[in-house]
Amino acid sequence: MTTDFPPIALTVEEWDELVFTADIAERSGPFSASVYDSIKHWVSAVLPLHERMIRERLGADLEYVQVELTEARQKVRICEEKLATADRDIGQLIDERDHRGDVADKLAYAVAPEEVIGEHSSMNCPWENAYELITPMAEVDALRQEVARLRQENEDLLVGLGLGAPAVIA
Repeated sequence: MTTDFPPIALTVEEWDELVFTADIAERSGPFSASVYDSIKHWVSAVLPLHERMIRERLGADLEYVQVELTEARQKVRICEEKLATADRDIGQLIDERDHRGDVADKLAYAVAPEEVIGEHSSMNCPWENAYELITPMAEVDALRQEVARLRQENEDLLVGLGLGAPAVIA
């Protein structure tokens, strides 16, 4: 089983350093050595340099990844704080909604008993039913105010015409 590693592109300076090291290894090797020994000598000279280059390259990549990871952790922490705040706000909003619903129930059942306005269901809203019951009363109040205004206007006209005090209308 072979493992394919992605190629590591060497910079010009890295390649020159490898070639230089290989050249020195070739020149310093024994002339009577076999091909195998020459390759072994060359590899033993070049391999440490190549490994150092890879470590340096990976070290730079690792440092970059660590910076990215730190930034990502900070973003996660900010999101978690925002989520906690949103959860608190939603909980408070739900509590306020429930409180307003309780107050609306009290107002509705103060207008009429449950038997008249009914209970909450998908087909019934006691708040709307109570509102419909008190709306005519509001219209009656408006009509009473209009009657009082007209009486005052009538009285002002009679006094203005010199016809005396107005008649009392019951």
